[in-house]
Amino acid sequence: MSILRRLILAASLIAGFAPAFAQAPSPVPALPDTERRTQYTISGSNCACAVGFALYGDSTDYQNWLEVWLNGVRVNFNDPAFGWTITSPSGTIGLMARPITDAVLTFNGVQTGTVQIVGARRPRRVSQFSENRGVAARDLNQALTDIVAQNRETWDKINDVTGRAIVGLPGETLPPLPPASARANLLLGFNGAGQPVVFQPSIISPSAGSCAAHSWINTVSLGGSISCSQPSFADISGGIATSQLPTNLATTYDTVAAATAATIPATSTTIYLRGYSAVGDRGGGVWVRSASNPGHTAFFNSADGAFWSPSLANGTFPIEMFGGKCDSGVTDNTPALAKAVSFAHAVGAIYTTWGSCFYYGFTTAPATITNGTVHLIGAGPGATTLGMSVNGDFINYTGVNGVIIRDMQICSISPKTSGNLLSFVATASLGSNENHLDNLTVGDCSGTHDYSLVWDGQAKTTGAVGVRDQFINNIFAKKAFIRDVVGMGWYGGSVINGSSNSFDIFGPAPFQPASIRIMLATTSGVGFNSAHDVQIYANSFAGNIVFDAGSDFAWVTGRTNTVTVSNNCGTPANCGAFNH
Repeated sequence: MSILRRLILAASLIAGFAPAFAQAPSPVPALPDTERRTQYTISGSNCACAVGFALYGDSTDYQNWLEVWLNGVRVNFNDPAFGWTITSPSGTIGLMARPITDAVLTFNGVQTGTVQIVGARRPRRVSQFSENRGVAARDLNQALTDIVAQNRETWDKINDVTGRAIVGLPGETLPPLPPASARANLLLGFNGAGQPVVFQPSIISPSAGSCAAHSWINTVSLGGSISCSQPSFADISGGIATSQLPTNLATTYDTVAAATAATIPATSTTIYLRGYSAVGDRGGGVWVRSASNPGHTAFFNSADGAFWSPSLANGTFPIEMFGGKCDSGVTDNTPALAKAVSFAHAVGAIYTTWGSCFYYGFTTAPATITNGTVHLIGAGPGATTLGMSVNGDFINYTGVNGVIIRDMQICSISPKTSGNLLSFVATASLGSNENHLDNLTVGDCSGTHDYSLVWDGQAKTTGAVGVRDQFINNIFAKKAFIRDVVGMGWYGGSVINGSSNSFDIFGPAPFQPASIRIMLATTSGVGFNSAHDVQIYANSFAGNIVFDAGSDFAWVTGRTNTVTVSNNCGTPANCGAFNH
């Protein structure tokens, strides 16, 4: 074989093997019917996150293919702090066949937060198919899918129901905005026809016209007219928005300590605290200025000498507003309760709210409330606990009416060994009437006590009976003491369940007819009432004592279902009707 023939044969063999060495590009994948957006949460990382969708952009200017958002802010690829790049483990992006299906986003520096990668291909076509010849199916698939991907990115941004642009409804026509130079430093609003307009509002001094001090700025109309009105208590207590503060609440401090150290302008008659001891500790709210001592202990002085007290506009008063702390057993909350009582003595009834935790302590003087009602509102018996560790009565309402206590547990803790937890007591001239206890557990921490609940009207010597018309609903108590009471209704799932003689009923001294009328029954047939080992001692009854008055009353299971009657008015028959 001649040399020429050998060369021709070798060339033919090499040409036949060429397809085995040149790899054809992968088929163009179909475009998924999903948003071209991928989201990640990173912490101290460069991300190195998969883009998550195919890229069809030509050249290497990947910044024109994607948007990258970090913590809700769009970041540019060349940003000195948040810059990023796009690479592929399959090769150099400028030389790879399209689409790139394994692109990776990498930040130039470590970042923390939420990363969103959004398809945002800038449309362009810098080359065309050669004419007068056929076009390969892969080339057509690549071009058509690229176009559809761009359409999908546009649709995601402006047309779907979760779109990211402000658009008018079908049939509406919105005019374009003025040029940037004409709208700079102006406000964007809508005129009477609902069309967007820009305008320059006029500035009104807070002391001029209708916008006097202590006013809300309510509306700004087209042309710059500002409408103001006096804020109501509901406006303030319902939550204060930064954008709608009354002018007299412009002075805001983080804590009482910060306000104490401040010289507050005399024109500020009201300030707002973000917390009492720390921002967000439930102790924040509105405080009002007074020039002299307000007559209670729940105040602080600013550096300029002004007195600041909680404003009645707050509506309710978290115990943290008086310095209490919900720290599950660290802080003695006696001073905070004492301040709340002092405040109520000065201003009248207040609602104190208690958070979801163990309010420890009350290790010094117990609270006796004799003037002004302090309501106690918790977050539930399983959530809010007030624990007492001092001997003597815990909270004693003396000559106070209309108390509301609900949604908490009140109990004694070691080393308390005596005293009552919650008492409603009459004075010689004042009763303790129409009190409401609801969804309450009294007793059962770890210590002991004489009685969980006490109603005692014996001291009343003038007028009607000392304690009357008590409403008790869904109460669990270890032991109750009742003396000289008329009109006591037990409802819901109320239980008196403890040691022997857990439910003691005493008459007054000297004996008076009709001194006690106890009713244990539900009015709705829902729930039950229960008791055991009831002791009725030293009474003189002209009316009824009714136990088991309704179908929902139940004696405690496992206990002796007895009513011990001793030293009363001779025999039960002489005491009027006696049901049990």
